Amino acid sequence: GIAEDPAERATAEARQPSQYRVPRHLTSSLDDRHLPTYAPTLMHEASDILAFTDLIIFNAIIGNADAHGKNYSMLYDGQTRRLAPGYDLVSTVFWPSLSTAPAMKIGGSDSINSILSGHWRKFAEEIRISPTALRTRIKQLCTAISTHTCTTLSLPDECNDVLEIIKDRARKLGEV
Repeated sequence: GIAEDPAERATAEARQPSQYRVPRHLTSSLDDRHLPTYAPTLMHEASDILAFTDLIIFNAIIGNADAHGKNYSMLYDGQTRRLAPGYDLVSTVFWPSLSTAPAMKIGGSDSINSILSGHWRKFAEEIRISPTALRTRIKQLCTAISTHTCTTLSLPDECNDVLEIIKDRARKLGEV
């Protein structure tokens, strides 16, 4: 249950796993004879795993050290569960006074600013996907962000500063 006392709640939250775990319903272990019956479910699961991974990569690119478990949720329509779209996506590295320690570590990294190839490899193992596929996806998202961020809008200077930070992070992360 949820602790009523703020100190108890903080202690309970501190005990939460610090690593990303793909929700159990997203990783069915059905054998091939069940495939025709469960094919639509498995397709949603595969799609959700990619979307979940994309959200984690995106948070690393934008420098969101505050991406915690409560920022990921499921939508349920009475029949199927799906990963909800990303929300609470903010570049916390824009504010130097905020901690760079990730709320949920990626492959054991202690800072959102120092996620190295070994961390991504460990993360790939944790979520049971190929490290090569993960590296390819990281490069795809970094390239998309670097080349498709809008530079034609008239934005406040702070917004342009955040965009530059994100583009720089995308360039660096794409090299990992």
